Amino acid sequence: MAEIDLVESATTSETDDEKAHKSKTALAKFWIAEIAAAEKGQEKWVQRAKKIEKIYNDERDASSNRTQKFNVLWSNVETQRPAIFIQTPVPRAVRRYSQKDPVARFAALLIERNLQVSCDQYGFEEEVDQAVRDRLVPGRGQMWVFYDPTIEGQGDDEVLAYEQCTAEYVPWQDFLHSIARTWREVWWVGRRFYKTRRELKDWLKERGLDPKLAAQVKLDFSVEGDKADEGLKDQRNKAVIWEVHNKRDGEVLYVAPGSGTSAILGRQPPAVRFRDFFPCPMPMLATTTANTLIPTPDFVFYQDQAKELDTLQQRIDLLLKALKVAGVYNAANKEIASLLNGAENKMVAVDDWAAFAEGGGVKGQIEWYPVEVVAAVLEKLYLAFEAAKQRLYEISGIGDILRGATDPEETATAQGIKARWGSLRQRRNQKRSTSFLDAIFQLKAEVICERFKFETIMEAAGVDDALLEQYIPAPPQPPPPQIPPDAPPEAQQMAQQQMQQQQAVAKQQARAQFLSQVEQLLRNDAARTFRITVQPDSMLEPDRQEEKQTAVEFLTAVGTYMKEAGPLVQMGPAGAKLAGEMLLFGVRRFDRVDELEETVEQFVEEMSKPRPPAPDPEMMKIKAEVEGKKAELQMKGEAQQQELGMKREMHQMDMAAKVQEVQIDGAIKQQEMQQRAQEGEQKLELQAAQGDQKMRQGEQAMSINERKAESERAIAEGSPP
Repeated sequence: MAEIDLVESATTSETDDEKAHKSKTALAKFWIAEIAAAEKGQEKWVQRAKKIEKIYNDERDASSNRTQKFNVLWSNVETQRPAIFIQTPVPRAVRRYSQKDPVARFAALLIERNLQVSCDQYGFEEEVDQAVRDRLVPGRGQMWVFYDPTIEGQGDDEVLAYEQCTAEYVPWQDFLHSIARTWREVWWVGRRFYKTRRELKDWLKERGLDPKLAAQVKLDFSVEGDKADEGLKDQRNKAVIWEVHNKRDGEVLYVAPGSGTSAILGRQPPAVRFRDFFPCPMPMLATTTANTLIPTPDFVFYQDQAKELDTLQQRIDLLLKALKVAGVYNAANKEIASLLNGAENKMVAVDDWAAFAEGGGVKGQIEWYPVEVVAAVLEKLYLAFEAAKQRLYEISGIGDILRGATDPEETATAQGIKARWGSLRQRRNQKRSTSFLDAIFQLKAEVICERFKFETIMEAAGVDDALLEQYIPAPPQPPPPQIPPDAPPEAQQMAQQQMQQQQAVAKQQARAQFLSQVEQLLRNDAARTFRITVQPDSMLEPDRQEEKQTAVEFLTAVGTYMKEAGPLVQMGPAGAKLAGEMLLFGVRRFDRVDELEETVEQFVEEMSKPRPPAPDPEMMKIKAEVEGKKAELQMKGEAQQQELGMKREMHQMDMAAKVQEVQIDGAIKQQEMQQRAQEGEQKLELQAAQGDQKMRQGEQAMSINERKAESERAIAEGSPP
């Protein structure tokens, strides 16, 4: 039974592997077919775009004759590029609604500064300029937004060292999307890139995919073409890989179409959950219709006029070569040829003057080439050339005002009208490019708000305590402690310190709560979208004179209004609030006034606070008299208290002196008593010592007498002593 179970288990495992292989094979076939269908759908446009790019780059075959051409495509594109994009747009994040919202205002500041830093960290301007060029030449410009974290360390020691958000240019031929009529119908977008086998292996490893798949990928792209060295193909050739963002399944696939059933290199969830899923906006497109997103390049609509200009230019070139002094002369008079070939102011000698004169002189010996006919044709060609150029400008929308070709005799009003109407077509392109950059900044803002650490956002924005003080609302002040008037200074100081500590704690709590609310707003995509809008500043060259004039007009209007609003402010808090709201209504209509708006709001709040009524002059006079009498009485009381204090101090000093005197007398008497006691003790000790000495002397005398008596007794008894 155990053997049978093992066999069944192995059979089941093989079946699962086969299912997985079939599923992967089917997925590869599906995406290969989907990419091929999308490429076929834009094949006609791609071929046309390649030809237009050759015209733009003036690429000609070496075998073709080098006749002159008028490259009006390059001229028009280079004229339109600065009209659409001439400087890096400054990203701006502002509150969607002009109302008091300190959290949204500070969050908008963080987003705006982080966007500015992210655009300054790499060549963002060059990336945008390339996308604009693609829009004007082949007809489609695109960029791709990336979240680029830098990880240091390995394994458990991995640390996020740096975070960056970039928006990179995608070449027009490397962008693809599903076949659709409108951008809303697009359900996948793709970006093509190329990797060598070694690069692909490292790339797969960085993304957590199987690096062994690199060995199965076909290297189907070669920069050198068919001339590549067979021995170096594996090092030089590259694999074509599509990064596909599948909106339906919410995943990112990496597909190598040339690798057949091994085309799927990996499937992952997107690194950033964008609101519209795609990491790119709708591309900048040239002319499209309601049935397709495949653009028609601008050049197509005036290519016949451009060809006409090339034809006229070629004819002009040929006639310019023919526009020269030429003719035939009588070979018998060789000297005539030296008239044109000789030096200036030189006379030519004629051998037979009579025959020369009889033949009609110089006029009779030379027949000139009819150069006046060539000049007349050239004149007509130049007129035709200018007429064709004007027709082309009418079609392409390149107005004379954009080229600076204005009539010096026209009035300023006439030139202004020409500038306004001559740039109407360009405004449409400018609006579309601005909308495109707006979408790019929106995507970058999503990456920053949802993936960046809050500490990184704060650091990149250069936030410090001084900046936070301007945005954090003042916390409510704690009530002052109730201190009796006659409380000692120590109690008053302690109460003041306690109040300062409470204020510091309240300030820290307000700071933490404010930053927490800001972070929550940044992380919440819906709330952030409702309260903050991100948009680019103008991509055109700013008119400094107009900006100065606008600033002067603003200051003049505000100054005039402040003078007129004086009576309204004097009516009280209600009038001051009305005047302040009217001022804010005008201020908010100007751009770049966020800091000024905050100051005006604080001014309005201060002016709207209730104020005590103006005092009566008579009451002020009586109050001043009362205050004067109070001050006089207070001064007298202070003088009396000072006098009583001096007397009290003198009394205390006398008492202290008497006490000190008594203490000194007691100390002297105590010292005398101690001295007498010491003398008595010394006498007693001396007497005791003398008594002891006498006793010892008596004992010695007694022992001598006893020994003498014993000796006498012994002698008397006749015994030796």
